[in-house]
Amino acid sequence: MFENREEAGMKLAQKLENLITENTIILAIPRGGVNIGYEISKKYNVPLDVVIVKKIGHPRNPEYAIGAVSVDSNFINPQHVKLSEDYLRSKIMEKQDEASDRYEELRGDKPPLNLKDKQVIIVDDGMATGATMKMAVQVVKNKNPEKVIVAIPVTSPSAVDSLKEVADEVIAILEPENFMALGQFYRDFSQVPTDEAKKLLERVQ
Repeated sequence: MFENREEAGMKLAQKLENLITENTIILAIPRGGVNIGYEISKKYNVPLDVVIVKKIGHPRNPEYAIGAVSVDSNFINPQHVKLSEDYLRSKIMEKQDEASDRYEELRGDKPPLNLKDKQVIIVDDGMATGATMKMAVQVVKNKNPEKVIVAIPVTSPSAVDSLKEVADEVIAILEPENFMALGQFYRDFSQVPTDEAKKLLERVQ
């Protein structure tokens, strides 16, 4: 049980002690992941940015993810690349615009960090299904990092299994079998306001 995201971030930072290098970049999934990433970035003085991911749904079933888009990268599941080029192109552009708007809301006019040949650690306040994190890993890998590590305070065991398929390493503090919802592992799991996330990101620049 964590008191709040700040405590979870500090504990996760301790767990990452032997992994952090001068080549490390922390990417947080907003908004809850920003508090986690901030504590790690502050402790080790490494860069912090956000990764905004938007799902691309199947044309006949929008809830079924066939790929994902970030501000400057995208991933389409190889088994769906034969879908209409027009559909994929229009969806990538639409979702990229959405991701860019969200990124700008948090980061202003700062460009995303260059991840090429970097050790990237993607963080969030926890994982239930791991679907969002998996999309984040997939779009980040298309930016040619040296390594992609997922680090979270708490996760369901099934999410870890799913992430091990795409990430180089998955690190978690708690992996309870009785996982029901993220909120059960935080005394304070109130939503993080956008302004708070923005301020934390500005502090570590």
